[in-house]
Amino acid sequence: MTATSAASTGSARRRVRIDGLRLAECLLGLLAVVLAAATFGAFYDGLRWLPWLAGAAVAGGALVGLCLLAGWRWWTGTVAVTAVLVLLAHAAGYGALSWFGLPTPASLRAFGSGLATGLPKMLAVGLPANFDDDLVVLPVLVVGAAGAGTVALLLRTRRTAPVVLPALLVLVLGLALTAARGGARVLLTGAFVLVVLGLLVLRGNRVSVAEGEGISEADADAVGLDLPARRRRSTYGRLALGLPVVAVVTAVALAGAWFLPIAPGDDRVDPRSLYRAPVEVNAVLSPLVEVRPQQLAQPDDPLFTVTVLDDSDPPLDRLRVAALDRFDGSLWTRARGFQVTGTTLPDPEALPSEASQVRLRVGVSSLPQPFLPVVGEPLRFAGTDFAFDRATGTVVSTRADVAGFGYSVTAAVRPLDRAALDVEPSRTRADEDYTRLPAKPPWVDTLTTDLIDPAESPLHQLLQIETFLQGRQYNRQAAPGHSYGALARTLGTSDAVGSSEQFASAFAVLARAAGYPARVAVGYLLRPSDRDGDSYRVSTGDAYAWAEVHLQGYGWATFEPTPPTEVATPPRSTDVNLEATEAAPPPTGSGNGNDGTGGASGTSPAEQVRLVAVVAGAAGCALLVGIVLLKRLRRLRRHRSGSPAQRVVGAWREVAGRLAEAGARVPASHTAGEVARDLLGSPAAPVSRHVAELAPLVAGAVFAYDEPDEATVARAWTLEHRIRHELGTALPVAARLRALVDPRPLFPRRRPKVRRPHQGPPDVRSRAAVG
Repeated sequence: MTATSAASTGSARRRVRIDGLRLAECLLGLLAVVLAAATFGAFYDGLRWLPWLAGAAVAGGALVGLCLLAGWRWWTGTVAVTAVLVLLAHAAGYGALSWFGLPTPASLRAFGSGLATGLPKMLAVGLPANFDDDLVVLPVLVVGAAGAGTVALLLRTRRTAPVVLPALLVLVLGLALTAARGGARVLLTGAFVLVVLGLLVLRGNRVSVAEGEGISEADADAVGLDLPARRRRSTYGRLALGLPVVAVVTAVALAGAWFLPIAPGDDRVDPRSLYRAPVEVNAVLSPLVEVRPQQLAQPDDPLFTVTVLDDSDPPLDRLRVAALDRFDGSLWTRARGFQVTGTTLPDPEALPSEASQVRLRVGVSSLPQPFLPVVGEPLRFAGTDFAFDRATGTVVSTRADVAGFGYSVTAAVRPLDRAALDVEPSRTRADEDYTRLPAKPPWVDTLTTDLIDPAESPLHQLLQIETFLQGRQYNRQAAPGHSYGALARTLGTSDAVGSSEQFASAFAVLARAAGYPARVAVGYLLRPSDRDGDSYRVSTGDAYAWAEVHLQGYGWATFEPTPPTEVATPPRSTDVNLEATEAAPPPTGSGNGNDGTGGASGTSPAEQVRLVAVVAGAAGCALLVGIVLLKRLRRLRRHRSGSPAQRVVGAWREVAGRLAEAGARVPASHTAGEVARDLLGSPAAPVSRHVAELAPLVAGAVFAYDEPDEATVARAWTLEHRIRHELGTALPVAARLRALVDPRPLFPRRRPKVRRPHQGPPDVRSRAAVG
């Protein structure tokens, strides 16, 4: 019997009781975890991550709460929560491998691989990544564990600050893994701070009220005191002060973060830079070297088919497979910066609204190298087993064999149009690499000086170089090579011949010598003779090379330096030519380019957030000023309006308000004398003698049949002034400021209902409301 009773008592002790305030704490804690998990939104493409991560946080927290309510032992609850979170992570990442949602050997092997390699892959993948496979396991488990840990700390401890640690760890992890993404996260962080501070205010005040009550549950029941209700009222009163302060502090901090960018985020520490998973590209030679062998190959082998779903004006006439940005005097090569990425390709260049989006569907039969055909500025790539290099806009397949590979790509394209007549070249720091010419021979500068007129516009100078090269002799069978020597041979005499390999390289060299960021592009032509509806058949004979220059508002614009044998007209508007640039007014230097806003007009999102922060900060300041003014006006009204008894009682009400602001307990059921006696052990002890002197004046005003005289009223307000002044002197500066904006004295105080044995005279009852 005794053992059974002990077991029952132990089980009861393990259970927790959840009232409304504790439930509110749990909800705020889970909301903080969900907001922290929202930092992963910059890591993933789309919003598919949101229900899974939010669901993991809620599931972990709810399950811990149920286990504690049921009185389970800690290890039993831990096993149950872990099992649920593992199943949730398995379903999120490997649902396609499961059998009607149940794990299979294949899905379990994939899940184990995700546990082992998830973090390295998250550090290596290009952003934004797809929410699937190995990139899912770690976030779901971490967020779910944070939700479970938050609820466990809230329900099983009396600590205040540690309850926000799980959410804070999720926030730090999310910000660290997404440091490479541009853009500020001030608004999200501000929402997180607002919720966390609200949770701390609620929990700190509730725990403080419960610990400072000094009354046991048994004693409260013995005297018929509703202790939980009393604690709730006290907590609500403290929250009436704390929550407005939290809102104002958060709004001011948010506005300060926008207007005082102490850390603008331009040089974020990115842990992803510490780990680089190599992407093997099986290409030995420069793709430019492969152009001539493909053109001369017999028979003409089919390579791929491309369907143009959305075309541009003028129509597409070529696809790029590689952009070569490095020239050492002998060979054009490309940078090696490929990353496995998701469907949305990271960090596209912002082009203005005049740019159009083009969609292509490509089916590969065979390719000499793993470079995949794209166009313009790639934005989205629907396929698998690929890697991307944003610096050159190049996509490669990570498969050993690309035969049968299919994908679709969406890209932004803006061919040169009439607005390009006053275009300016791009002058970013990254463009400096595209203007370098190592070991440049003297003839390059001499030829550049002879070709271009420095007084003309940039477009005119580039078209002068293009026109000069188009006047040379073209032959597919020209000698290979694109070194300085090969270019000097091609350009040395009027009867010398060259192929697109030499002409594309020559244009890029001369453009760089003139100070323009230029590169060589390698790809394939889309010929009208090979078109069937919206689809083109591309073969080895369509291999080609051209040049591109980085221009503001146009991205990498195509120039056609090869004589018009392979391509009749360049892919641009027909009114963009030398004659048009000669008739155009001189450039203003501002151009029509891309200033980082994408050409959009109106208010940017950052400015809108700043405006909201300013409005919120102004509203918070207005609220604080309004509280101070209302308290001042009510004090003047109590001092000057009403009967003498009401004015004396008004002095006591002001004193009660000041004492409450100082942290003293002033119950509505206590008389002024009782309050004076209770002040001896409170922060307001220095003014207890003045309160004791004021007590008989208040009692006389409330219970006496005659109205007090004006001398009594003046004495009561003199004591009020002394009490207010001495309290302000005794309190620290922070406490004085808090008391200044404390809104609690503005709210009516609840008075307990007391059954009186008899009713007094009407004039006495009318003056008996002291609290």
